[in-house]
Amino acid sequence: MNYIRNLGDNIEDVKIVPKIIRCLTPVFNPMVTAIEEARGLSVLSLSCMDHCMHKRA
Repeated sequence: MNYIRNLGDNIEDVKIVPKIIRCLTPVFNPMVTAIEEARGLSVLSLSCMDHCMHKRA
């Protein structure tokens, strides 16, 4: 993602967050479900998702 952003492409977090969530292992399913119910993925920023994952880990 940083490589693409360094090239000047503006990729919104709305597109990045669902792709990252799909790549997570099943161990993270309870965390993902809690985040989806509390905030919703459509409004979740990348930094907020990172913070939530570290906080719950």
